[in-house]
Amino acid sequence: IMAIIGMLAVHLARPHTLVRMLALAGVCMVWWNPFVLVFDTGFQLSFVATLGLVLGAPLVSRWLARVPETFQLREIAAATLATQCAVLPLLLYHIGTVSLIAPIVNMLVLPLVPAAMLFAFLAGVCGIVSPVLAAPFAFVATHLLGYVFGVVDLGTQVPFAAVSLPPVALWVP
Repeated sequence: IMAIIGMLAVHLARPHTLVRMLALAGVCMVWWNPFVLVFDTGFQLSFVATLGLVLGAPLVSRWLARVPETFQLREIAAATLATQCAVLPLLLYHIGTVSLIAPIVNMLVLPLVPAAMLFAFLAGVCGIVSPVLAAPFAFVATHLLGYVFGVVDLGTQVPFAAVSLPPVALWVP
């Protein structure tokens, strides 16, 4: 929805910012289904994570001046920390568990996610024409995703990788 709003704004030569596009996309989604605002944890987490990414990553990036920009490490670290901080209250409320290792795991896998998505997409498109054409793309996608899932699995095996907290009431006196 944000992409459509952005393309429409460019086409109509209207001023646009990411925060406005996110707000308008959120309003459209809540207008379509008002229950997502209260009952859809995925919507809440996605919206707040995107807001944290848009508003928080530039601020966090300033604090990470010592992190090298090689392979976009500073950008990845800033995005990871900003989104983790933004969704922390929702995670505590809905799930009650906070991952201490998520920022490290994210930094190890995020650089490969776009390539994995691209090769999986290419395998799917080529697979419509011929499985033989799709095979090389599927091979690369499989290995990239194998790495991603392997790192995530390894992260889950680290002792004390997550902390569980007691439930928090919505209305705390």
